[in-house]
Amino acid sequence: MRKSDTNPGSSPIWSAPCWSIQELGTDTTTEGAEPFSLQISLGGKSPVRLPKSIADPSRLRKLRAYTWHYGGHAWIAGMAPSIAAWAERNLIEMRVWRQPPSGDASTADVLAGMLAEFLASDADWMIYLDADVMVHPLAPHPLDDLSEPGLWVMPEPEQLHSSEDRQAGVIKHLQRGTESNHNRCNDGVFLLDRATAENFLLYLRRPLMSAMTLEDHFNLCLRDAVSDGKIVWRPLPAVWNRLPPAGEPGRKHRAWFYHCSGEDKGKVLATWQLQGFLPMPRPSMTIKKWTEKAPLSDLIAIPFHLEGDPMKGESLRYALRSIQKHWQHPWPVIIYGTARPEWLDEGIFQLEPSYTQALLRAFSQADRVLWVNDDMFFLMDTSVEDHLIQIASGDLIPKIPELLASDNIWNRSRGHIVSRLHHEQGLDHLRDFSVHYPCLYEREKARQAFDHFGVWHKYPLELAYHGLHRSMSRPADEYATFETRDLPGKRWLNVQDPAEVGEIWSQWMTARFPNPSRWEIRV
Repeated sequence: MRKSDTNPGSSPIWSAPCWSIQELGTDTTTEGAEPFSLQISLGGKSPVRLPKSIADPSRLRKLRAYTWHYGGHAWIAGMAPSIAAWAERNLIEMRVWRQPPSGDASTADVLAGMLAEFLASDADWMIYLDADVMVHPLAPHPLDDLSEPGLWVMPEPEQLHSSEDRQAGVIKHLQRGTESNHNRCNDGVFLLDRATAENFLLYLRRPLMSAMTLEDHFNLCLRDAVSDGKIVWRPLPAVWNRLPPAGEPGRKHRAWFYHCSGEDKGKVLATWQLQGFLPMPRPSMTIKKWTEKAPLSDLIAIPFHLEGDPMKGESLRYALRSIQKHWQHPWPVIIYGTARPEWLDEGIFQLEPSYTQALLRAFSQADRVLWVNDDMFFLMDTSVEDHLIQIASGDLIPKIPELLASDNIWNRSRGHIVSRLHHEQGLDHLRDFSVHYPCLYEREKARQAFDHFGVWHKYPLELAYHGLHRSMSRPADEYATFETRDLPGKRWLNVQDPAEVGEIWSQWMTARFPNPSRWEIRV
């Protein structure tokens, strides 16, 4: 079954192998083979990829994974957790080899030691990953796809031979040349079964000269073992060992394992993330523990930054008037701001130094929070029922690279959230909930979004919240801009920069909301 047969609307950024109604295979006949995917829709929510159950009783072959950490490389801390998480998720025993090399020859000794330890265990298969391999959060169990016995390793035709110095060293030391039809392979990732490991280990244990690298030795032994008919070499699909591309990023560069080779591995990893092939890193965060019970059941929360407001609080004034006129419930209102306008009742004002603190404070204080910005206005009577299905538009998954490359911090923040939802949660479609209208949130679900993504300045809460919780959505047909404010059926108005509209905005607001709200100080 081809991907195009099951999922014609898949994302141009990523399509993951998955399991839902039936297990799907992967075409491994070509270097550029792409994974297949199958999507289902859960009760009208965003389509989601379902990974194969890690507790599937049909998975009877035991796999042991090896990697090698030595030295004080900073990049290891960025990549090692992805390998460990993949192994834990797929019930793969993980072994981290920490023997430091004492010379070039010791690298092959380490590999031989890994093979010997594997053969002394009860595992059926072994997979090796270099420390500079970044594993995608949704990477499956390799034996789901690569089941035939042999040594699976990826060919690198452009690196067919060693350098001239190394070729001369191989000829002198081992009395043989390196000319053959064997394609040089990248030993950064390889997979082999127990019987193959027993035979390959015999070749790896032969004497090694110091001028040879591990990859030189690996390829020479692989060539000889295959030529002698002792092992079967199988080309590992590049989705299991994707090296950085030489040209522009494209669809063919998707993978489960990204091999960040080169001198600046951190830069390579950052490039993969910006191009949309890996999720953005989790930000560091410290969020104070909330009280177990919120002091309020319901709350209308409005963040406000007086110093940066071109309207000097007038927009907030009319937002409050629209709430009093059209919100159908007696909910308390709190303004979380950096300074209080002189006309505002101090009883509803709480001083908060930043938008981030306003978010955390508001959602710690009530079980349900209607989050309203000071440039949002109610135009019709509105109740909780009008907010149970969220307004959204478009699909953000194809826009991940564009958002991450934006000069606008808000768009970059949206790109961060979308990238992580796409890669970590498996969403292949994500509606854009950032349409800037009043949003209703539940306290515990908001806390889960903060805990999962973190929180920062220009944090797109609506996207993090509704994406994480797979909220249903509806078109934004009741949402008005200043140009469409007088059209019938418009329930909310957003004027992102009232100062640009000027006197027209003031006259219209005064006519629409002439009566002061109960939160204004009357002079």
